[in-house]
Amino acid sequence: MKKILLFSLAVLAFAASCQKPQNDLFEPDPLDDGTPVKVMLGTNVLNATAKGSGPLEQFDNTVLSVFAIDHASTNWTSGDPFLLKNYSVTATGGSSASSFETDKYYFETDKYYKDNVNYDFYGYYVDNIDHQETNLKIDAQAVTLPVTITGYEDILLATTDKGKDSQAAKNKAQDEGKTFNENRVYSAYSARRDVVPNLVFKHMLTRLDFVFKTGEDVNSNTRVEIVGIAVKSVINGTLIVAGDQDLVPATEAETALNLRYPTETNFLEMPNTKDGVAIFGTNSNSIMVYPKAGSYELTVKVRQSKKIGADWTPGSVETRTFPIALTSGSFKAGNKYEVTVITYGLEPVVVGVELTDWAIGDNTIIDSDK
Repeated sequence: MKKILLFSLAVLAFAASCQKPQNDLFEPDPLDDGTPVKVMLGTNVLNATAKGSGPLEQFDNTVLSVFAIDHASTNWTSGDPFLLKNYSVTATGGSSASSFETDKYYFETDKYYKDNVNYDFYGYYVDNIDHQETNLKIDAQAVTLPVTITGYEDILLATTDKGKDSQAAKNKAQDEGKTFNENRVYSAYSARRDVVPNLVFKHMLTRLDFVFKTGEDVNSNTRVEIVGIAVKSVINGTLIVAGDQDLVPATEAETALNLRYPTETNFLEMPNTKDGVAIFGTNSNSIMVYPKAGSYELTVKVRQSKKIGADWTPGSVETRTFPIALTSGSFKAGNKYEVTVITYGLEPVVVGVELTDWAIGDNTIIDSDK
């Protein structure tokens, strides 16, 4: 099942005095009495799980950055088009994501909607990066951020579905015998009618999860150990956080990204029986890379240890390189691929790449014995 992390922005009426809007495009309504609408930021409540860096499964004290930009502005470098500019909010954990319509955390900002101004909303999240405004570049119709990955950063972008939010408000108004001006989303007008700009956060990197299995029975006095795993990927790029959102990889040679586990001193021990599965530590078998067409280069470092008396004596480390490829199509952003590696003694063989969890897809078989 594809996982989508949702982020909701709610705007609530806030009592104060102000003049009535002069250019209301809609029939007179008590809601449009000129009361300013203060912007409130809200997140859907998600189950809290421990997380440092790595794949983001759920919000857990996660710092999200938000923009609200004047829809009519054609040059973001002049004037004051930003209602929210790299505004940070911390999304904490909580109940199930399915209840986000009624369970929200709200965060009050110091900004009010300007009457008769429509805004576009954008959001982003990057692991282990300084979200300060000084790192952003603002162009006429784009806000960009340079990013560098090590294999353990999750990168997400978010925007809203105006059509969906407008239609929901229109249906509600019709049920109440009223009408709704769809051209006023998102604004003070729509906020007074409970229109919530829902930011949907999506993963921008490709996630590879590794599973190691034993392909044949091994003598109990012999042990196969995986001592290193690496995948090549571009590591630098540009994140377009507002405007035509995208993650654009740099034009550069690929770099080997190493899993932090296993290592020669903290190795992955293969079971001695056929079809046995090696056990990784929690969240240690994942690496995140740029999406791409074609294959990734996988490097596996392996050694064989022998038991002499009560002690294990490690052999020399050997390196094997394999392609990680799909039978068709490209590796996509937001997809999690399970890469299964079967070891026959010192000969690891990549046997399959399967889409799991974030998306459903086909398997690919790469077997050197066939």
